[in-house]
Order: sequence, then structure tokens, then C-alpha cells
Amino acid sequence: MRYSLDDLRRELSERAPGYGVTLDTGLFRSVFATGGSDDLAREKAVSFAAENSCTVHFEARRGTVYFRKKKPNEVGA
Repeated sequence: MRYSLDDLRRELSERAPGYGVTLDTGLFRSVFATGGSDDLAREKAVSFAAENSCTVHFEARRGTVYFRKKKPNEVGA
């Protein structure tokens, strides 16, 4: 089974505000693959996070990318 943006979106929808989903960098690259640079994948991830009321934290822990669901009335990235 291949992990997709829809899988990530579903997992995030199941999390309580303030919690999230951690992807290892290999999975992150496969989910956000653009056929271009890592910078384009990062831009795509930032857009995805904004569209899904989340923040994205690159290297929150070494080798990971963390998507955290925003709390109600939370301001900022």
C-alpha cells in the first residue's frame, strides 16, 4: 500500500487540535514528490498544511517532518 496526501489528510482529521502526524523524510519525499527539488516539496507541504489547518515543522526531530493540527483561534504558522 502506498501512503498518499489523502492518507495524511485523513490521519490529521482524526487528531485532536495540538497533535499531529510525523513522517520520516523518506515517506515525506514520496508523498510530496514534485519531480523537482526538495524546496518545491517543502513549498507543497507548506501549502498542504495551510489548506488543512496545520503547521509543518521540518526536522522537528532529526529525519522527520511533523504536521501539527492548529488549536482553535491559533494564530501564526
